[in-house]
Amino acid sequence: MNKNIAFQKAIRHLSAPVSLTAILLLLLNDHLLRQFWPSWLTGKLGDFAWLFFFPYALAALLAWVIPSRWERQAQLTGGLAFGLTGVIFGLAKCVPAFHALLIQAASRLLGFPVSWRLDPSDLLALVALLAGWLLWQHTLVPLPNQAVRKPRLAWLLLTSTALLTVANSIQPQTGIGCLSLVENQVQACSSYECYTSQDGGLHWTESIARGTAQLYCDAWHSDVPEELIIQDPADASIQYRAQPGTAIERSADGGQTWQQEYTLRPIRQAERAYYLKTAGGNAVVLTPPLDALADPVSGNLIFAMGHAGLLVRQADGEYARVAAGEFSAEPPSFGHMLTLVLEGESLLALALGGLGAAMLGAPQKQHWLRKMSLALGWLAWGITSLIFPPALAEGAYSAVVPAAGALVASVLALILAAEALVRVGGQDKQQALHLAMILLSSTILYFTPFVFWLWNVLPVYTLALVLGLALAIGWLLFNKKRWTRLT
Repeated sequence: MNKNIAFQKAIRHLSAPVSLTAILLLLLNDHLLRQFWPSWLTGKLGDFAWLFFFPYALAALLAWVIPSRWERQAQLTGGLAFGLTGVIFGLAKCVPAFHALLIQAASRLLGFPVSWRLDPSDLLALVALLAGWLLWQHTLVPLPNQAVRKPRLAWLLLTSTALLTVANSIQPQTGIGCLSLVENQVQACSSYECYTSQDGGLHWTESIARGTAQLYCDAWHSDVPEELIIQDPADASIQYRAQPGTAIERSADGGQTWQQEYTLRPIRQAERAYYLKTAGGNAVVLTPPLDALADPVSGNLIFAMGHAGLLVRQADGEYARVAAGEFSAEPPSFGHMLTLVLEGESLLALALGGLGAAMLGAPQKQHWLRKMSLALGWLAWGITSLIFPPALAEGAYSAVVPAAGALVASVLALILAAEALVRVGGQDKQQALHLAMILLSSTILYFTPFVFWLWNVLPVYTLALVLGLALAIGWLLFNKKRWTRLT
């Protein structure tokens, strides 16, 4: 490592404050800004950040391919890294054939579908590539004896860069979001799969061929259209208007007046959480319908309903919910949602009850290890429940922190609660039973509002959280006074 001048230079640039800032910016943009404030700016911001630091990571890898004994190894490595990055980025953004080929190759190599937007306007981000190249050119080549002070840092940065690049490329999964006609057959596509129907959308079979709908999905829209207008193929004066999350209306006078035919509803927060946890890839839940078309053969109207499959208006005016592949038209069962969506909340409820019981049953003189464990348990519980609620975690990547926090809090709570029950039970079994009932009741009180959230009795997660906290903490404080009198 010490003699590889190009590697030394690449790692020094990659670990520089400006590169670390770009890496952090990409992380925040992909997992925060683009999720909550999707816009033209956040779409471009990730490209600017990635183009600045990625050539340094690529140069670090190429430095082990280009022999270090070459006199101009650093110049050649840098030129090749920046040149390849710029050429591949430019072709992928401007040339459809190269764009499709790159996506196919990357998907097969990584084992999961990836996506890069075909958008020539993203070439504006090449300014960041130019800035990185100028910085590379105007930085002195390190001497052969100037090794990287922390070799582990070098490999950590390279690994982080690779993970960020891969995470940024995972294609959003919107469910069934794109419809088209292919040789008199209706084609419906998600971000990963396509399905075809020969009976006007009532039955679907998976299609191997990537049709026009799939190409449209590759360009993925981050927002739902305000309304969809569909014209009856048999009568131009008859039109249908679909407003996502509201209703489907029919007009018999060319759009002058409208009558409601079918009521739509917005996706509930709990339902959205379910789809985010069950859908493959980088799941995105949008309010359907996302697309619509009229089948000229059957006369049916077909609506793309995202993760809920499809909605078909038959020629006789009847509406039918239809599944396509894994995208089911049937709403998820309450039991499945309870075990999947609220798994983390159940651990947090148990942790709250256990930590509360441990505090009530604490001895007058506590060992420092017990105090530290109790403080750590409450810290893990507070951070997880208030900042990283498990039910709202989107996908496996973002679920790591809440899962770890809930696990740490619940394990510490059970250990501390068990210790308190055993110690109190050794003195008074009735008191131990009372303490166990406090643990169980506070757990139930905290968890119950989240069940009502699943039923949509409480439509907002935050409301369930506040109510659960009020009930559980209030009950623990009430029992604290009683416990003090009894002991």
